[in-house]
Amino acid sequence: MKITNTITKPIFVSCTALALIFVGSFTKEVNAQNVTSAPGGSTGWNPVSTTNESNCAAKAVQKMSSLVATGLIKTVTGSSSRYARGNAVFNIVCHKDGKYVRVDIICFGTCANDTYDIRSQIDKMMKW
Repeated sequence: MKITNTITKPIFVSCTALALIFVGSFTKEVNAQNVTSAPGGSTGWNPVSTTNESNCAAKAVQKMSSLVATGLIKTVTGSSSRYARGNAVFNIVCHKDGKYVRVDIICFGTCANDTYDIRSQIDKMMKW
């Protein structure tokens, strides 16, 4: 019995660790995090006239640049589809077919009062 425990216990621990790593990475790969449950929310999917993901993203970045130009939000270094203001991050998400776009807002802590006003402005802009 001692030999069986000596062999099975490390195998069980290894399999459990691998399963946890797989589940964690799978969630990240399929973008399954529920960002709408974080403070900030999302504009929701807006139908747009683009027909592929890269054109959708380019158009959304173009729309967001007007808010950057006014100083309302800032670009995030290293990412063309993320913007920030205070403790809030604004992330552009285009559907793979390019026909829908949304902007997710994630606040680290409580969202500033104007975050929801900015989200409303962005929602109006994400229609073309």
